[in-house]
Amino acid sequence: MKNKLYIFFFILGYFCNIAHAIKPFRNINVDNGLSSNTINCIFKDSNKYIWLGLPNGLNRFDGVDIMSVKHFENQFIVSISEIDSVNFFVASDKELYRYNRRENTVIRYQQETDQNIKIKKILPDKRQNLLIATDKGLFVLANNKVRKIHTISSDITDITVDDNNIYWLTTTSGLIGYNVISGRLDTYYLVNNNESNNSFSSLCFSNNNIYLGSQNSIYNFDVKTKTFSKLTDLDNNYILNIYYKNNRLYVGTNGGGLKIISLTDHTVVSLTHNPSNPESISSNAIYSFLLDGNSYWIGTFVGGLNYTPSVKNTFGIYNKAGIFDSRGTNIRSMNLNENRQILGTRNGFIYFAKDKIYTFGTENTQVLKSNIILCIYPFKDKYLIGTYGGGIYLFNPDKLTVDIFKKDNIFVDNSFYSITNDNDGHIWFGTLNGLIKYDIEEDKYEVFTTLNSGLINKDIYYITADAKKRIWIGTNEGICYYEKGKIYVPKNIDLSFIKTVRYLFSDKASNIWIGSEKEGLIKVSPDIDSFEHITTSDFLPDNYVLSIIEDQEQYIWICTPKGMVRYNPQSADYRIFSLYDGIPWYIFNSAAQMTDDGTLWWGNEKGLVYLNPKNGLSKSNSDSRIIITSVYIDGKLEEVGSKTLPVSSECMKVIKLNSSQNSIGIHFSDHLYTIPQSEIYEYKLEGLDDKWQRIIGRNDLYISNLPSGSYKLLLRKAGSEEPIQSISIVKTKSYTIYVWLLIITVLIVASVLAFRMNILKSKRLKEKFIQSSSKVKYQNIKIEEDEISQIKEALLEYFEEEKPYLNSDLKLEDVANAIHQPKTKVSQVLNQYLQSNFADFTNTYRIQVFKEKAKEGLIQQYTLSALSKECGFSSRSSFFHSFKKITGQTPLEYLKEAGIKIDKP
Repeated sequence: MKNKLYIFFFILGYFCNIAHAIKPFRNINVDNGLSSNTINCIFKDSNKYIWLGLPNGLNRFDGVDIMSVKHFENQFIVSISEIDSVNFFVASDKELYRYNRRENTVIRYQQETDQNIKIKKILPDKRQNLLIATDKGLFVLANNKVRKIHTISSDITDITVDDNNIYWLTTTSGLIGYNVISGRLDTYYLVNNNESNNSFSSLCFSNNNIYLGSQNSIYNFDVKTKTFSKLTDLDNNYILNIYYKNNRLYVGTNGGGLKIISLTDHTVVSLTHNPSNPESISSNAIYSFLLDGNSYWIGTFVGGLNYTPSVKNTFGIYNKAGIFDSRGTNIRSMNLNENRQILGTRNGFIYFAKDKIYTFGTENTQVLKSNIILCIYPFKDKYLIGTYGGGIYLFNPDKLTVDIFKKDNIFVDNSFYSITNDNDGHIWFGTLNGLIKYDIEEDKYEVFTTLNSGLINKDIYYITADAKKRIWIGTNEGICYYEKGKIYVPKNIDLSFIKTVRYLFSDKASNIWIGSEKEGLIKVSPDIDSFEHITTSDFLPDNYVLSIIEDQEQYIWICTPKGMVRYNPQSADYRIFSLYDGIPWYIFNSAAQMTDDGTLWWGNEKGLVYLNPKNGLSKSNSDSRIIITSVYIDGKLEEVGSKTLPVSSECMKVIKLNSSQNSIGIHFSDHLYTIPQSEIYEYKLEGLDDKWQRIIGRNDLYISNLPSGSYKLLLRKAGSEEPIQSISIVKTKSYTIYVWLLIITVLIVASVLAFRMNILKSKRLKEKFIQSSSKVKYQNIKIEEDEISQIKEALLEYFEEEKPYLNSDLKLEDVANAIHQPKTKVSQVLNQYLQSNFADFTNTYRIQVFKEKAKEGLIQQYTLSALSKECGFSSRSSFFHSFKKITGQTPLEYLKEAGIKIDKP
C-alpha cells in the first residue's frame, strides 16, 4: 500500500516542479526613486547591479535602493556596455562616455566626424572593440579613439555580432552584414516582401540565425544560406526590440506588450497590462527587455520598470495537474496518507480519490453549518471534520457522505480546533467550550471545563498526547495537561509567562514544544522539570509561533509570521527560510504533517506547502554575496570620492571616521532581486557586540554613538555558518581634548582661588540682575499671594487634565484665556514663582509624554520625528533642542540609557 503513497507524491512532485509560465511582476517607478518612468535600456553588470538608461539620466538598482548617477543627469541614455568589473561605457543619444564605478569618474570621448550624429546602440565585438551604431554610419572605439569604419546610407536601428565576428546591422533599408577583416559589406533584402520597404527595427543572433523585427512581423535570416523566412505576424504591433534565450524569442512591441514566441511550435504568449491586476506589467509599450535567469526585466514607456522577483524552488506548492492547484487557497487543516488525501480550507474541505476531486461545503452539503475546517482526524474508516462554529462531523470517503458526529449540543454548537488520541481507546477534542474525552468503545464522553476541573481556560486551540500518555492542552491563557483523570498546571517549572498557546508538538525525544502567540517557543523536558525558552533574541524571526514539526533527522521546523526556521536542538544551529525560498506567504495555519517518505507539509494562507529535506535542500541559505551599496555618516550619504569614501562602498575594506563623527549607516544588498523585505539578515560589530543583531524586513543598519576604536562589522544571512561580508571600521581618538585639559589644568592650578571668586561674583551679579530685571518687567503688575496660588493651581490643573501641550501651536495667550487669567499675570507666575518660561514649562510636559510613549513601545512604530509631533513638538529640531536643554541628554542618549531599542531614527 505504501507504493500508492510514493506514486502519489512522485506525481505531485513532478507537477509542482513545472514552474508557472508567468510570475507576478513588481513595478518600480518615480514614486520608488526612479528618475523617469521611461526605460530606454536595461543592463546587468558583472557586480550584479541593474543599470537603467533613462531619458533624463542613468539609474542603478540593487534590489532595494535606486541611485541616480549625477554625471549623467539630464542625459538621454540609450545604451550601456561593460568593459570590466570597474569600467563600462554609457552612450547618450549624442555622446559616448566611460564610467569608472569604483572611483565615480567619467571620461567623455571626442568624435572625429559629424557632431550631429545620433547614437542608437553600443556593443563590444569578439575582439573587445566597441561598436557604435548611429544614424550616420558605423563607428568603433579602439585604442581610446572613436573613428568611422563605414558609412551607411540609411539609418542603423540595431546591431549584433555573430560567432565569426561579423557585424550585422538592421537598417531602414535592409539587413547589412559587415566583415571587419575584409572590409566587405553586403546588404540583404526580403524576397517576395509585401511590405513597401525592407525596414527592420531590431535583431538578435543565435545558432547561425538572425531574428529580425519589422513593423509587425518576425523574420529569420539563415547566416549560412543567406535566406529569409517569416516566422510570424504580430497583428499591427510595432516591434521595438527582440531578445533570444532558450529557444524562445521575447519581442517588445509599441502597444501590444511583450510577446513570447516559441521557436519550436511558433506559439505566441502575450504579456500585457491589466488595469485590474496590479501584478501585471504596467505598460504595453515595451522599450527594453532583459531575461536574467528566470527573471524578466521589462522597461516601458511611462510605466517604469517591471520585474519578476527571483524565487527559488526549495519549497513546492501542491498542484495536482488538471485537477487542483492549491496556490492561493487558504489551507487550514489536512490529513494525507497513502490512500487518501483531505484538505480543509476556509471554504469547506477537499477530498482526492484517484484522479478525481470532491469538494464539500455549506453550498453543496446541507448538514455542514460552517465552511471553516479547523481540523481533520482519521476515525475508524472515516474522518472527523472539525469546524469553526459549526460543530464536528463524520465524513465517509467511500460513500462521499457527511453526517453529524453526535447530536449533543457540545458537538453541534461548538468550535473544534484540535483532535488527538491517547492510544487507550479515547479521542480527545480541543474546543472553545472546553476539553472533551470520548470513549470510542462505549460511545460515551466527558467534558472538562474550568468549573469541574483544573482547566485554566475554556478556549482550547491545540492539544497533543506525549509518550507518557499525558494530554497537553494549549489554551487562551496558558498551558496545562491531563494525567490520570486530572488536569494540572506544571508545578516544578514556572510557565506562567505563557499566555495564548497556538501549537503543541511532542518530539521523538519526548520533549514538548509549545508555540505561543507572543512569548516565542518553549521546549519542556519529558519529566516537566526544566524548559528552554527561545525568542527573537535567539533566532526566531517572530515570537508568534504558528506551527511546529520534526523531520526524520530530528530537526525542528518552526513557522512564524516572518519566516520559517529549521532548528537543530543538539547543536543549536538554525537556518531561516523566507519568501525567496519559495514559500508563497508567511502566514501559516496550525496544520503541519510529515508523511512516510519524509516529506513535510504545511497549511499556508496561499497554498499547501511541501518540502522533502532529503531532496535537494542546500546546506547553506547564502546564494549570493552581500555587498555594501552605500554608507551614511551622521545621517548624510557619503559620495564616492569623499575623504571617508574614496572609492565605491563595495570596494572599501576599511571605513575611517574622525573623532567628531558619531554614527554610521550601512545599506547593503545580496543582489538576489527577490520579493522586497523578504530576507532576514544578521550583523555583529566585533569589539562592541557580543551577539548577532537581527535585521528583519530591511536592508540597512545604523550604529550610533560609536566610541573611538577599531571594529570589524560582520554581515550575513540569518543562520549562515560563516559571515558573508566583513568590513573594518576605525574611529580615531581626539587629542584636542587632552591639550585643552592640560591648558585648563595649568590655569586652574595657577589661579584657582581667583577663578572661583570670579565665578561666585558673576553668579551673584547674574542673580541680582535677573531679580532686578524681573522686578522691572513686572513692577507695574501687582499680584497678591492668594492670586498667585490660584493661578498656579489653575495652570497646573489645566495642563494635567486638558493636556493643551499636545497642540504644537499652543500660545501663552491660549492658556491664559483657558484659565481665565490675564496673560501678563500668568507669565509673571511662570517666571517668578515657577522659575520657568512658557516654552520650557510646556516642553517639559511634552518630553514626559514622549518618554511614556517610548516605554510603551510606540517608538518601534514611529520615527523620532513622527512620535515627537504626536507629543506636541512642531519640528524635529525643536524637539531635539528642547530635550537636550531640559534633560541634559539627546533623545537618542536617553533611549539608549533606558534600554529602549529604536528601529526608525
